[in-house]
Amino acid sequence: MKNMSAKARKSLKCVAIILSVILCGGGCFLALFLRSRAIYSDDTTSYVKVDEIYNDTTGAFDANNVNALLKYITGEADANNFNVMNTLDNMATISTTSPEIRTNVARITTERKDVIIGFGGLDWQVVYLSKD
Repeated sequence: MKNMSAKARKSLKCVAIILSVILCGGGCFLALFLRSRAIYSDDTTSYVKVDEIYNDTTGAFDANNVNALLKYITGEADANNFNVMNTLDNMATISTTSPEIRTNVARITTERKDVIIGFGGLDWQVVYLSKD
């Protein structure tokens, strides 16, 4: 930078400022886009809720809630942990994503919705099904 003329330094600073503004602006638009897919605590219509799947008191999974989760993920109304293992295995092999899970939910609720499960006292969004 010492050997650069004052005009070249000024040009370089202008380019740096312009790039910073462009990148920050792009980041803001990206943040707005990502925010639009977020689920907020006051939102009760864009997702289906499966209550706590693990019961700390009994030390076991709650069969009704696990079956509800399986129903939403597979899109099979009569799903339970015994009759959908092959379906889950196939879905995990092809790495099922949240858009596909929302399509499966629509088979049960007639609306494409995200799946939220309770686990460990927290709410979790199901976004990916894989064997990894």
